[in-house]
Amino acid sequence: RQMCIRDRPAHCSTYLENRAYDSLLSVYLSICPKGAMVTTMKLLLLSDSHGRVGSLLEAVDRELPDGAAHLGDVSRDAEALAAAYPDLPLWSVSGNCDGWGSAAPDELEATLGGVRFLFTHGHRYRVKLGPGLLLQTGRERDIGCLCYGHTHEPVAQLQSDGRWLINPGTAGGIGNRATYLSLIHISEPTRP
Repeated sequence: RQMCIRDRPAHCSTYLENRAYDSLLSVYLSICPKGAMVTTMKLLLLSDSHGRVGSLLEAVDRELPDGAAHLGDVSRDAEALAAAYPDLPLWSVSGNCDGWGSAAPDELEATLGGVRFLFTHGHRYRVKLGPGLLLQTGRERDIGCLCYGHTHEPVAQLQSDGRWLINPGTAGGIGNRATYLSLIHISEPTRP
């Protein structure tokens, strides 16, 4: 067990850390109660790869996550990722470019380490107009971490009500630099 990354002294780590690599920008983020001692789980968030499977494989090879979520566009890329890493837990949703033939659902909910996650592409919540509908859904369903794509712009915001709003950007580098988000997430808090 270790101290939550956001409570470590500044010389040990940073709360939100950007790391630029040759082809991908990764963002590291911790979601845990302040002052908690935690067991960590690394969740890799990916979205909008648009056929650039190599970026997904590179991110997994670099980060060695405990699990990954692909937030749509395109779901066949997530299928390729699952085939390449059959032992990696993977949550995958469809996006607006997936069409009616995708077997992936529009959204998924998962509880990881006691935190409820919503994985969605975001187009059905009209996130390009703002996150309001998605945040409202998070409040109504008591979701602690709302993960979406669609805009191709990375976002990691802690809302005033304690909910996280997270968009990993575009793993395919469409319209923006290729990005993904590596979420350092609690597995279970230490009991005194």
